Parts: sequence; C-alpha cells; structure tokens
Amino acid sequence: MILELECKKPLGEMALPADLRSEVEAEIELEEVERYRYIVDLPEELVGDGLLLPSVYHAIESLLEHLPSICEVRGIEFPVNRVRVPTPGKSGLKKYLGLRGPGVAASVGKNVILHPLSHARLFREMCRAGLHVGFDPLHLMDGEASPYLDRAHQVIEITDRIKEEEGRRVLYFMRLPTSPEDMERAISLGMRAFYVHLCWDLSRLQIATDFLDDIFLAARGASCLIRGTSLGIKVTYELLRVSGFDLIERPVAWEREDLEMVRELDGIIGRGKGAAMPLTSPQTHQGIAIANIPEDLQIILNGDLGVYDHPRGILAGVRSMREVLDSFMRGENPLSVIRRDKDVGAMVDKWGYLLP
Repeated sequence: MILELECKKPLGEMALPADLRSEVEAEIELEEVERYRYIVDLPEELVGDGLLLPSVYHAIESLLEHLPSICEVRGIEFPVNRVRVPTPGKSGLKKYLGLRGPGVAASVGKNVILHPLSHARLFREMCRAGLHVGFDPLHLMDGEASPYLDRAHQVIEITDRIKEEEGRRVLYFMRLPTSPEDMERAISLGMRAFYVHLCWDLSRLQIATDFLDDIFLAARGASCLIRGTSLGIKVTYELLRVSGFDLIERPVAWEREDLEMVRELDGIIGRGKGAAMPLTSPQTHQGIAIANIPEDLQIILNGDLGVYDHPRGILAGVRSMREVLDSFMRGENPLSVIRRDKDVGAMVDKWGYLLP
C-alpha cells in the first residue's frame, strides 16, 4: 500500500525509526518526490490480513504516530487484491428498496429506549409516513429494556408486514453487534443490514467479514478517522469506498461554500460499478435537503435532526422530508411546495432556506 505524504518540514534519516521497522521485520521505503512531499510504501506485513479498513487504519496510525503533527496523508493507493467493491452496492441498494431517486432515512426512537415491540411499531408508523431506511440510534445496543435479538425479531416482522401491505421494501440497519454469535443469530432471523459507527465499532468490524455478500453494510462517523490519524477528508472517503461499504455517511452542506466539497466526496463514494451510495444528515429543511442531493439523485437523506425537532412531530418530519424529495423529483417550484404544504412550511419557518 502506497501513501503520499505532505510534510511541514523535510524528513531526515530518523523519520521512520528502528522500532517501526522492526515491528514488521521489513524495510519501509521512503522516497522524496518533491519538496516536503514523500511516497512511502507500507509492506504487506504492516497492513495485515482481514477486512481492509481496520488493518489499513492501524497501519497508517502506526506510521503517523512516529511523525506527530509533521505529515498529512494526501493520497493512498491500494494493491488491486485489497480493494473490495461492495456486492450489493449502490445499485443493489436502490434495486432492493425500489428507489428511483433519493430516499429518506432516520433513526428510530432517537433519544429514548423503547421496548422492542414499541420500537418496531414506531418504525412502522415512520415507514407509513414515507421512510425508506431506519437506523438503530447510537445509544441503543443491548440491554434489559431492548435486547438486541428481540429488537431484530420485531423489526423483521414489521418489514415483512410493510411489504405485504404496501408492496414496497424498507430496510432497517442495526448497529453492529458486540459478538459474532449475535451477528450470526440476527442474520439467521432475517436481518439484512448493519451499520458501523467508526468512533466505537471499528475494532469489531471483523465480525461482519464472513457475511459481506449477504448483507448491506453502512459506515457512519467518518470524522473519527480524520481526527485520529491526520488523514485528509478525501483520503478517508477513498479508504471507506474501497473497504466494501454499501452506504457511506458524508458531511452535510450547511453553507454554499460546502457544496463543492460534498459533491466531490459524492464522486469518490459513488465511483465505479457497484460503488457505495452516499448517506447525509441534514435537518428537515427544504433548501438544505435539495442542496445535499447529488446530480445523479443517488443518495439517502437521514433526517434525524429535522424529523425529531419538527414543530408538528416525528411523523410530520418524515412526511415533510418525503414531500420535499417528491416535489423535487416532479420538478415543482420549491416556493409553491412551501405555500401549499403546512408541514413543509413549518420546517422552513423554523430552519430557513438554503438555495442549492
């Protein structure tokens, strides 16, 4: 694996000390390509085996901890045999959900812990209001109030019922479990989707390795990788793209200045056949929602903030987000949607409007 480094000062002979070299019992070649810019080839012994993201992340951490605040990774090149294009991928995700444009997502029970049956009922009501994708809230893992496998069982029953009653599929992403046994049991129950929060779940991502061809896998919280390793934002998303995720969360464009950056990230995430689909998290806000849709319309909008803070309640928040996307797909004038739809008007009164 080859890294391109940009450093604040020249790297001397002692830049890569003996203890790092001896850790892998292999030579690490450092080549200066121009002033303060270097190419370093990390050997296979350091990168390791297994799922790409944890091993590569560890290798980069091991390198950069010897160069504190001196260098930033500006580019990364992977061996061909280490790149994993997700099997379902963007096209598989859209086909499964029957999406012809952007989709709506939200956590279920954002700041509360519900009994699994109540949790599933809330998911059902949110789906009826227009939700395509649900997520376990970050705080919800396993416990007496909501056991992991009980929640999986109830959610699967609801997804089956929605397909029978409405003729459409919805998808629920559980947070990656803490044990391989729970992962295997959840999949045996029929669970199709899991998400990894990179702040807390990276160390156990290996749990998902044996099931990647049978599930949808989402990556959330990429800022943790950027803060932890001096990885640039573009390199981080390139790393996530080649790691086999079907859905990758990226930052939201809150200001006009952000639009170019998030569109570039969408290009990285969605590159190539079967590549991943972007996930973003705007408030339920007419202009921000539209501004965060790529030109190819292939994105999932996660409306947590707006859905749960909507003046008229959770279901109005879901319905408003869905109406914003549907009106956008129909080519309607956004101002006419605000005037005729009270729920959309209420969210614009609260959060304002940002033109794409």
